Amino acid sequence: MTKIPIFNVAINDINLEKAFQVLNNKAINPPAYILFPDLSVLSEATEDPVLAEIINNAHIAMPDGKPSEFIAKAKGFKNVSTVSGFKLINRLLKESDNTHFFYGSTPAKLEKIKANLAALDPDGSKILGYKSPPFVSVNEIPTSEVIINELNEINKLKPDFVWIGLSSPKQDYLLYHHHQLFDNSYLLGVGGVFDYLSGEVQISPEWMKKLGVRWLYRLYKEPKRLYPKYRNIFIHLFKYYLR
Repeated sequence: MTKIPIFNVAINDINLEKAFQVLNNKAINPPAYILFPDLSVLSEATEDPVLAEIINNAHIAMPDGKPSEFIAKAKGFKNVSTVSGFKLINRLLKESDNTHFFYGSTPAKLEKIKANLAALDPDGSKILGYKSPPFVSVNEIPTSEVIINELNEINKLKPDFVWIGLSSPKQDYLLYHHHQLFDNSYLLGVGGVFDYLSGEVQISPEWMKKLGVRWLYRLYKEPKRLYPKYRNIFIHLFKYYLR
């Protein structure tokens, strides 16, 4: 699968339809880890060589967000488009018989996700479980016995997909260091998608996504948290295009 360089890392030339087909048909031999780095994570990797290595070694690095899609198309990759983790989860639950496990967030939020996804898995045959991980630092993730033990327990259930809902770069470290604990699973780091699945965060209007201004909607909703993040993105973009 073709790689598209952005900053000092690369994402894959892929779109939602192709991503669905690759995962549904297991076109990449598992175990494998799949990332959804948005432009903020890609820009963060310019100052974090370990994170850059994790992204560059991912089996798939999905284009997450219109800014990455615009950059890719400007480089000549006309078929690339944003791959929404939220849409991908829903489509796999609706259109395939693969099995899933959700690992991340808080017990309360997982209960909301479970209730919201019940209609897509009425007999409980597709979703094998939910688990809220303990709090550990990024530096502890590679050697955390608690994390390793919990992932080993999940592996015993043999899910096709393990959706990891932690913040970046914590989830990226977890996938990179521990995906080999699994026999036949894809580990996918979808972060804030758990907020959308729970209904606690409203998805931006579709027209804003198409125009590539979803970030404005998110900034309006969470200005204190997101302003530093978006400021850094624009700084890195400015430096990138002035090279």
